[in-house]
Amino acid sequence: MGSYGHIVSEIKATQASFQAAEMVHEGRACNEEAHNLARSSIYDARGRRVWLLSPSDGVCNSFTPA
Repeated sequence: MGSYGHIVSEIKATQASFQAAEMVHEGRACNEEAHNLARSSIYDARGRRVWLLSPSDGVCNSFTPA
């Protein structure tokens, strides 16, 4: 299954517990903010980041340590 096989297997196992589920592919153009955020976490050095703009809806903008 490739490098993401374990993720796909977990999704399929979880999906089986729902009465109905639909998977839809969203391309980068539809999800540009999330794509850019994920890409920056891979290629940038570790450390703190300052987000100068208001985060998009759905992006957590606070952190509470456990």
